[in-house]
Amino acid sequence: MPWKNHKKRRLSKRNQIIRGNSPKIYFDACALESRILYNDFYTNNKYNNSFFVSHLSVGEAFCNCKDSEQRNAFISLFNNLEKDYKLQTIENDNCDKIFYNIKNYFDRFSLTDSLHLATAIHYKYDVFYTTDRDYDINTSKLNRFIKSNNYHQIKINKMKK
Repeated sequence: MPWKNHKKRRLSKRNQIIRGNSPKIYFDACALESRILYNDFYTNNKYNNSFFVSHLSVGEAFCNCKDSEQRNAFISLFNNLEKDYKLQTIENDNCDKIFYNIKNYFDRFSLTDSLHLATAIHYKYDVFYTTDRDYDINTSKLNRFIKSNNYHQIKINKMKK
């Protein structure tokens, strides 16, 4: 887990994130487990956006911790992301209709994959970050699905693990 050896770092005023009309970003559990995500947050200060995770994302990532040391490190890191970057945790409620449409259209998506995408669409996020191979779908198929259901346009951004 990338957060195992995490140490809190304070950001200088110069490196504080400034939010404006930047895209809204959703991270699934796989993205929360990615070393690249934490490198981008803490080293590159890459995200000048509003970013969100769901209760499902946090729960999945937390349950993938193998021992109490990893769990404590994850909690510490997550708290720092909330404080330093205003990472917001959202509910997965009220996504059931979108969820069922996704399950019917993308037959290879698991229950959690479908719920992550449904949550991101429901809250009208612009970008969905993941490392999950299940989201290796044809962009035109995703766009057809979104257009046919009159949903907010979303881009799936695949990160490396």
